[in-house]
Amino acid sequence: MKDFAKWLNLVEDAVLKESAKQVVNDVKIAGPYYSGEFERNWVVLPGATAVPGNVKEGTRPSIPRNRTITRTPIPNPQNDALTIGNRMEYKAIAQDLVPGRLKEGGGAGSANQDWFTTYTTSQIQNALKKGVTAASQDSAIRNFKGS
Repeated sequence: MKDFAKWLNLVEDAVLKESAKQVVNDVKIAGPYYSGEFERNWVVLPGATAVPGNVKEGTRPSIPRNRTITRTPIPNPQNDALTIGNRMEYKAIAQDLVPGRLKEGGGAGSANQDWFTTYTTSQIQNALKKGVTAASQDSAIRNFKGS
């Protein structure tokens, strides 16, 4: 096939983008939700980079809002990589990477304890499989002819 390397790059980029889309959607659904700020601040960045937690928490509503899943733009990969992260200052607490999110009995809009670790160690594979499947349906990949 002509331009085999070009086709492989298309495949790799499509798999990265589709997998990132699946993972971000999953963590938005699995993660805690009260005001919607944490859900809205999941981002995908080009390259292998850190996502700074520099967004301060706004005014917390008196009652939890209904969960709405917002769209997260997926950029083109840079150096064969995309980075997924959350921009909230309290992200480590919300991801249960440090104690403090769940008080006794949890709370409205809370995710299960250790939801993020559970997702990244045992559930992320499903999102990656969905990403590969979705990428394989991309017409630019399926109909690639080369130049």
